[in-house]
Amino acid sequence: MSVDLNVHGFLHPPISYRAFRCLPPVQEMAFDKLDLRSFKVHGISGVDLLDMTEDEMIVRLLLPRHKVRKLRALQRAVALFDRIATLPRQGRLSEMELRLFLASQGCGSLEVEKVVRLFRSLVRTDGKGLDFATFWDFVVSYDWIAQAFRIYSIAA
Repeated sequence: MSVDLNVHGFLHPPISYRAFRCLPPVQEMAFDKLDLRSFKVHGISGVDLLDMTEDEMIVRLLLPRHKVRKLRALQRAVALFDRIATLPRQGRLSEMELRLFLASQGCGSLEVEKVVRLFRSLVRTDGKGLDFATFWDFVVSYDWIAQAFRIYSIAA
């Protein structure tokens, strides 16, 4: 059964999520019921999820390393999304916010254009330029975004 992320998912960074709201999107990240049991038992909220260290995830959530790596990537994606976003806990990034972030990182106009074009090709966007990328689309594409930033020597 697929989780409708428009209803249940990480529409916004999960910092304010209560424990029950974290389960559907984590399940969407290929976590099974056995993995989710420890989330339920410990009442893991969005704040807990974002603040946990790798060792805490292994010990407290009893997760194998490959699943811990997925959660750590989520933490990094949330941190980068928050650095790019102009308002806390917003659910979407605009193209202008990305351009401003890149300029603040010292990118020239040519580099900004290249990164924005690359971003458009890697991340599902609305195509209208209004709501450039949703939070969840950003998270799903984080590995590609981080790679693009490494190519252009942008601190991610």
